[in-house]
Amino acid sequence: MNCLKCSTSNIGSAQFCKNCGSELTSEFNQHLNTSEKDTNLLLLVLASSLVLSVFYFIINQLDILQYSNYSLLRDFTSLGIYIITLFAAVKIKHKKAKQFLFISVSVEFFIYLFYKISGFIHNF
Repeated sequence: MNCLKCSTSNIGSAQFCKNCGSELTSEFNQHLNTSEKDTNLLLLVLASSLVLSVFYFIINQLDILQYSNYSLLRDFTSLGIYIITLFAAVKIKHKKAKQFLFISVSVEFFIYLFYKISGFIHNF
C-alpha cells in the first residue's frame, strides 16, 4: 500500500506510513471517502441553489407587486447560483458530475444573458 502524502510503499497491514507517519487507508476506503465527499458537495449545491431559487422567486413576486425595484438584488442572487455551481464543478472529483456541473453553469449563464439582453432590448 502506498502513502497518499509521500508515495512511500508500505506493507499491507501497516496503519501508518513508515516514512512520514501519515495514516494509511486502503484504496477502497479512499474511493468511498471521495465518493462521499462528492455526494455531499452535490447535495450542498442542490440545497444552496434551491434556497437561492426560492429567494429569487420571492424577489420577483415583490417586483411584480411593485414594492420596489429589486433588479440588483435579483442579479446578485443569480450570480450566487453561478458561483456555487462553478465552485462545485471545480472541486468535485467525479468526472461525469464535473462535466454536468460545467454544462449546467454554462446553460444557466447563457439563459441569464439572454434574459438580460432581451430585457434591455425591450426597455430600449
